[in-house]
Amino acid sequence: MFLTIPTYRMNSNLPNTRARMPNTDLVPERTKSWEAGANLMLFKSKLKLDATVYSSSNL
Repeated sequence: MFLTIPTYRMNSNLPNTRARMPNTDLVPERTKSWEAGANLMLFKSKLKLDATVYSSSNL
């Protein structure tokens, strides 16, 4: 088991160590995304169309 942030609790003013090691291979998750949309009104606003397209990927 790994810790993301190695912290220690204080017991009687002494640090209480843990048996787990921090994971040094962790990296931030990066996300790329885009979105496009359109709103259409036809026939004197009697027909309304809303459309959205999006894409998202994690690196």
